[in-house]
Amino acid sequence: MDRVVLTHLSISYEGAIMDAPHNITADGFQRLFESSPASFLILLPNDDFTIVAVTDDYLSDTLTKREDILGKPLFEVFPDNPTVPESHSTKVLAESFRRAMASKSVDTMDIIRYDVPHPDGMGFEERYWQPVNKVAISHNGDILYIMHRAQDVTDYVKLLAENKENAREREDLAAQNKNMEKEVEHRNKELEEKNMELLQANDALKQYSEKMREQGQKKDEFLAMLAHELRNPLAPISASAELLDLGLLNEARIKKTSGIIKRQVNHLIGLVDDLLDVSRVTRGLISLEKTSFDAKKILNDAVEQVRPLIEARHHLLTVHYPNESVNITGDLKRLVQVVTNLLTNAAKYTAEGGEIFLNLDVEGGRIKIEVTDNGVGMEPHLQAIAFELFVQAARTSDRSQGGLGIGLALAKSIVELHNGSIAVNSEGVGMGSRFTVLLPTSSEKLVSTSSVGEVHGKSAISNSLKVMVVDDNVDGAQVLSMLIEAFGHQCLTEYHPYKALERSRVESHDVYLLDIGLPDIDGYELARRLRAQPETANAILVAITGYGQDQDRKSALEAGFNYHFVKPIDNAKLSSFLAEIDNQ
Repeated sequence: MDRVVLTHLSISYEGAIMDAPHNITADGFQRLFESSPASFLILLPNDDFTIVAVTDDYLSDTLTKREDILGKPLFEVFPDNPTVPESHSTKVLAESFRRAMASKSVDTMDIIRYDVPHPDGMGFEERYWQPVNKVAISHNGDILYIMHRAQDVTDYVKLLAENKENAREREDLAAQNKNMEKEVEHRNKELEEKNMELLQANDALKQYSEKMREQGQKKDEFLAMLAHELRNPLAPISASAELLDLGLLNEARIKKTSGIIKRQVNHLIGLVDDLLDVSRVTRGLISLEKTSFDAKKILNDAVEQVRPLIEARHHLLTVHYPNESVNITGDLKRLVQVVTNLLTNAAKYTAEGGEIFLNLDVEGGRIKIEVTDNGVGMEPHLQAIAFELFVQAARTSDRSQGGLGIGLALAKSIVELHNGSIAVNSEGVGMGSRFTVLLPTSSEKLVSTSSVGEVHGKSAISNSLKVMVVDDNVDGAQVLSMLIEAFGHQCLTEYHPYKALERSRVESHDVYLLDIGLPDIDGYELARRLRAQPETANAILVAITGYGQDQDRKSALEAGFNYHFVKPIDNAKLSSFLAEIDNQ
């Protein structure tokens, strides 16, 4: 159909009129083409591709007028947009024309960008087209015209671009969303971890708070026990002092009252020693003085110490150990303390008339010491904490057995310092208890060493020593002076260190007993000054103090003291010491 129309058009409109069945005029045929609903150009197949016909839609799409473009070369009317350097629209379109002419067939092009000039000459308008090019051929096969159909697809291309941009944005948003999800997941994981840490910290805080509460409760219970234990011996001491003050006692009652005071004072000393041992245990300051000896001596010494309690409660004590020697290297005093504590526990927590068994054996190269009783026994939960400090209060509420609840804890620490172990076993309440101590055997023979400044010697009485006591505690100083005079020595008492220094320059003394906690200058400084004076440079200096640790003895020796006594002073040791000095 297109070929017929264009052929008629190429001849004359009048020929078309003559052939038309309805007698279409030439003008009518022209208008029929120009008003066809498509964007068409009719071009001559020459080098310039001259425009010879155009439809109204094409003029509308390209913003041109018929009179401005007819008879003109196509690429003169529609040149490339110079503002788009990469645009080669004219070249691409010309190549399509030539392909159509060469093949004499339709050449359908891809969408191309081909901008159209503004009518006012002010630049170009961006446009996209879908061109289709076809030639009109005469009856003898010659190419008459080129039909160029250009469909404006600008809106479509922009829509695709917009959709593509939207798709890219969606992809970006999806990627961002994915990243956000990962970030949220990461943050959630971090929050979960932080929350878990907070929960753990909260649990730890609760446990710590509960531990502090328990420790506070234990401290209160311990202070209550300590007050009770201190009041117990103080009551008979106070009553004895009142009786002596009345002056109505005969010699036998005075002796009995004196014995009560001595026993209660020794009990107080034991309590203080236990407290000092607790301090050393909690700070890891227990030191051992190791020697090699027969382990049977541990049992013998411990039994000797506990015998009064066992006899008072009418217990039957059975001791068993092998005939041959059982060699051990350790601190005899401390190991005796361990077995003494175990025997004391057995005696306290066994009803009067009970049975206690003390056994020593060697098993698997280790020494085994067992203390077994048929006493009150222990519940399982108490067995688990039996060796903790201050557990004694949990075992009895009436405090009738006494003690501070530290004996087993001390025993455990001492045993472990000897590379041993200690354990308890009980079948339950009323079934008795068995404590087992395991210690390594040894063939080593170590030389026994005594702390410098400890007092040893024979007891004797002499009245040849002149002694000065310096103590700001007036009662303590006077009683000590009276005791020294009772031993048969001359004694002078001073209550201030400066007064003592003045007196020492005008009156010489053989022995100076100095309290460490003096006013203005302490006992260490007083000792240094006495050592520096010619009158007292060779005198015997004795430290009297409530501090009895190794470091305290070392400090005393460094200050110039010869000996070191821990309050309260053992009267027998003091008498023996003075006699030893007198005999030198």
